[in-house]
Amino acid sequence: MSGLRTAAREALGLIGEVHNLPNAGEPDSPLVLAAADDRNLLSIEEEGVVKSACAVLERTFICSDERLRVGLIGTVSTAPGERGRGRASRLLERAELELRSRGCAIALLWAEDPRFYHARGWRPIGAEDDYLLPPTLASRLPRMDVRTATAADAPRLHELANAHPTRVERSVDEMRALLACRGMQTRVALEGERIVGYTCCGRALDLQGVVHEWGGEPHAVLALLGEELRGISDQRPGLLVIAPADASSLREALGGFDVQPLRGILGLGKVLDRRLLAELLQRRVGTSARVECDAAASTVVLHGAIGGGDLSDDSLLTLLFSERGIRDDIETLGLAFGFDASRLPLSPFAFGLDGI
Repeated sequence: MSGLRTAAREALGLIGEVHNLPNAGEPDSPLVLAAADDRNLLSIEEEGVVKSACAVLERTFICSDERLRVGLIGTVSTAPGERGRGRASRLLERAELELRSRGCAIALLWAEDPRFYHARGWRPIGAEDDYLLPPTLASRLPRMDVRTATAADAPRLHELANAHPTRVERSVDEMRALLACRGMQTRVALEGERIVGYTCCGRALDLQGVVHEWGGEPHAVLALLGEELRGISDQRPGLLVIAPADASSLREALGGFDVQPLRGILGLGKVLDRRLLAELLQRRVGTSARVECDAAASTVVLHGAIGGGDLSDDSLLTLLFSERGIRDDIETLGLAFGFDASRLPLSPFAFGLDGI
C-alpha cells in the first residue's frame, strides 16, 4: 500500500479504526485496492484531514438472462467525535455520483442499522435464502475426503462458482485474490483428485460462523457443511448458510434433513440511473407494455394495455428487485395497468466474497 496517496492511506486507517479492522485493506477487500489503485477509496477531507471515508466498487451481477452493473458501497466511516455534522451524508452522495459515472444502474450496501440509509432513499431489495444448521445435524450429513483449499485450486473453484446461474461476475485472478481474504476458511471436497465442491466460511469479523459461499455437487456441499458444523464453537447456535433464492438443489438437499430456509434480503439498494432501469424493465415486460424515460432521466413512465403512470424510484426497485421476492405489489400493478409481470422481479445475489 506504499503507493497510495496520503488521503487514501488515512481513509484506510479511519475505516480500520471505526470498524475494528486492524490493517484494513487488501486482506479484507482485495478488489478495492487491486494493483494499489486507490480510486475506490472516497473521503471527505477538511483542512487536510480525512473526516469521513468509504470504499466503492462496481461489479456485474448476472441474474436470469440479464447482466446488471451494480455499484457497491462499503464501510462508511466517520470518526466518533466528528459525527452528526452531515459528513457521512455528503460522502454517500459523492459515492452515488461516482458509481453512476461508472455506469452503475443501482447502488447496493449492507448495514446493521439501516435507519440512516432509509432516510436517504435506500430501500431493502432482492432476496436470499438463509439456513441455520443445528450442531446435531453434523452426524447425519455425508462424509467425504476434504482438505483446505490452496491458491492452485482457484481455477477449479472459479469454474464451480460460474455454475451458479445467479452470481457476480469474477475473473480467475479475482477469485484467487478473494480466496486469500483474512479470517476465512475455504475447504474443498474431493472425489479422487477432482474437486467436486467447496465452501467458504468466515471473513473478517462480520461473517464468522457463516458459510457465505459454496459451489459444486449437492452431496459434496453437504459433506463440507458437516465438516464446518463439527468445527464450530460451542458458543454458537449453529452454522449459518446463505444461498441465492434460486438455489433449488441446496434447498432440496437440506430439506431432506428437515432444514428449511428463511427468506432474507439482498441488501439496501438505491436507484442511480433511471434510464438503465427503464431499459431493463422494458426487457422484462416485453411487448405487453411501453416504458419511457424522459431526456433528463428524471421520470420513468410505464404504459400498459389498460393504464399507466409515473414510476417512483421505490416503484422501480419494487418491480425489478422486490424485497424477499414478494410479488403482491407487482401483480397488483400488472393487473391495474394491464401488462405481463410474469418475468418480474429479478433476484440478483452476491455471495460473501462479493461483499465490500
